[in-house]
Amino acid sequence: MRAILLLKGEALNIYTLEDNGLSEVKEFLERTENINKSIISGFTKIIDYLADHGTNIHSSFYKCWRKGRVYICELKKERHRICCFREGDKLLLATHFIKTQQVQENEYDRAIRLKGRFDQNQIWEEE
Repeated sequence: MRAILLLKGEALNIYTLEDNGLSEVKEFLERTENINKSIISGFTKIIDYLADHGTNIHSSFYKCWRKGRVYICELKKERHRICCFREGDKLLLATHFIKTQQVQENEYDRAIRLKGRFDQNQIWEEE
C-alpha cells in the first residue's frame, strides 16, 4: 500500500491511496461513464483549491472530525464523499462512496482501516 502524488500545491500536496496497484479515488475521478460530470468537476475544483489554499474552506465542501483515536476528513459534493486524512502538508485521499444512512459509518470505518494499513509502511511516492 502506498500514497501516489496526485497534485502538488502551494499549501498541500494531494495523494491518493493505492492498494495492489489500484486507487479507488483516482479511478472515481477519472470515470467518464455513469456519473454526472458536474460531480467530478466539483471534486476537481475542491482538490485544486485545497492544494493551493489549504483547508480553510467552507464545511459544505470539506470537514474533519475525530472518530475514536483518528482524525478523519471528507470532501463533499452532493451525496458523494471522499474520505481523507491530513498529515502536515499532505492530504491523503483514501476512499470514495455515495452517502446513505446505512453505508456512511461503515465507509468511515473502512477508510480508517485502510489508513491503518498504510501507516504500517508509509510509502509516499511522487510519480
